[in-house]
Amino acid sequence: MIVDEAAKRVLEVLDEDLDVTDLCIGVRYTYAIVKGRYGLAMGVAHTLLSDLPHGVWLEEKPKVNDIVDYISSCNMLYKIVG
Repeated sequence: MIVDEAAKRVLEVLDEDLDVTDLCIGVRYTYAIVKGRYGLAMGVAHTLLSDLPHGVWLEEKPKVNDIVDYISSCNMLYKIVG
């Protein structure tokens, strides 16, 4: 898929180790804050209400290097994070 290829390309270009310091998946928006050698960065995305599952949680703390796996995941929350 195009999204998978885009995620792979982002990881190839990314030249630093990033750590997800905060993440919130809300009813309308999702945000993530990552920390790297140049400081903090924040990303925001619209979350479709229909994409939010009931009773499903993230099983582990998300990692930037696993973005390709998140996009391909069956767990909708990981797809949202990806």
